[in-house]
Amino acid sequence: MDAKQYGEGYQQHLVEQYKLYVQMADNISLRRSQSNQFYISVLSALLAVVALVGKLYGSGEDAQIQLVNVAFLCITILGLIICIVWAVNLLSYRQLNSGKFKVIHEMESMLPYACYDREWAILGQGHSLSNRTGTFIIKIYSTNKC
Repeated sequence: MDAKQYGEGYQQHLVEQYKLYVQMADNISLRRSQSNQFYISVLSALLAVVALVGKLYGSGEDAQIQLVNVAFLCITILGLIICIVWAVNLLSYRQLNSGKFKVIHEMESMLPYACYDREWAILGQGHSLSNRTGTFIIKIYSTNKC
């Protein structure tokens, strides 16, 4: 809808919608960060359990060692499942944020200065290190589980 069809207050309402939408995008980024912290904590706890079980029961009778091996296998499978869920979660957040920023870029085309569009261009359109960090951490954890 253009300004003529909308009527009075178009620009003011556009700016208010823009502010709200940018805040929503920031909230998604915050939730993504909190989600990453959760998965890192869970996987770190699993690694601690592996170390503890290995230290306490790793050198014992044959039956005990077999039980430890089964426990390691179960923990490894659980860790891999958590890594897969984390990766899917990251992809979901990436897709959601991508959609939000496409809308923000459209809204900025109707504003005096497109600050997010300019930032996006300066940062190489999403090819920065911070966009790959979560995926890198997942790869480290999933590799250590095998």
